Amino acid sequence: MENKFTAISPDTSFDAAKVQWEIFRNMSGSERVDLACRLSEDLRATVIAGIKHRHPDYTHAQTIKAYLSLIIDKEILDEAMPNIEATP
Repeated sequence: MENKFTAISPDTSFDAAKVQWEIFRNMSGSERVDLACRLSEDLRATVIAGIKHRHPDYTHAQTIKAYLSLIIDKEILDEAMPNIEATP
């Protein structure tokens, strides 16, 4: 039988993954959406903190452009923010 619980994380034990899946299974759809949104926001904040750490001299606009460069096509981003130079 395939171990479907390994999809959680390689550093999560099988028993912990079973408990986690049970919690997810018992959540309502809106609770799952809320959790996904909170996790996405936490990840965004972590990525931005990393950019600020690597580039403490960046302005707010440079920090945002560096973040967006990770998730948006470069040509579109350069068109939207043409006068701001930034790298992640």
